[in-house]
Amino acid sequence: MKYFENLRKQKKHPLPYVTLPYNQEIKKIQNRWFFSFLIIFGFAIFYTYQYSQFQVEQNTLIDVVTAKKELVSPMILSESDLMIQEFSKKNIPESYFSKKEDLIGKPLVQNVISKQIILLNDININSNPDSISSKFTELFAFSIDESWMASRLPEIKKNDKIDVVISNPKKEITETITVAQQVKVIDIQVGKDKKKTLIVNITKDEASAILFSHGLRLPMQVLVYPTLTNKKLTNE
Repeated sequence: MKYFENLRKQKKHPLPYVTLPYNQEIKKIQNRWFFSFLIIFGFAIFYTYQYSQFQVEQNTLIDVVTAKKELVSPMILSESDLMIQEFSKKNIPESYFSKKEDLIGKPLVQNVISKQIILLNDININSNPDSISSKFTELFAFSIDESWMASRLPEIKKNDKIDVVISNPKKEITETITVAQQVKVIDIQVGKDKKKTLIVNITKDEASAILFSHGLRLPMQVLVYPTLTNKKLTNE
């Protein structure tokens, strides 16, 4: 009986609980790990949700403007050249067009095949469709004045192709250099003095070579390749 009485007394007056410093430190570390786990778990749930939303958005079908047929530049786009197709957003680049109205009347500067997505770099969005610059792809409009030549230009028409050759008076007559080859004549302008200015489709390197030769005042001539014949003409 005394044993049970002693147990009741102990319950009424329990002995003080003493936690050792070592146990307290372990408890603090456990708490820190627990809160760190909760934070990491929360971030994992958040980013998983964000990724799932992104995947849903990427798989959403959107309207994209494509070529209805093969289109050869340079040309001005019309409604008959374009059509709307649906693509997953993840399968197309950012510079697409979703409305045909955004492309109608714009100059196409890159060739595209049928059903190809038309992108921003395929058109010259800021160009005047009637300007000469809109007729070039990866090349530049460059003017060659007749006064630069050793003699008057031969008969040249639009779309003819020409070679620009120079010679050095201190060298032999057979030593000539072609500084621009097979460049296309896009436009011909005639001044009040009846002298011509050729607007040609040319690369930067060819333009630099022509300007350098002109600066040295080297004799310059052109060889003409007419569009209707394969016969090479000269200005002799």
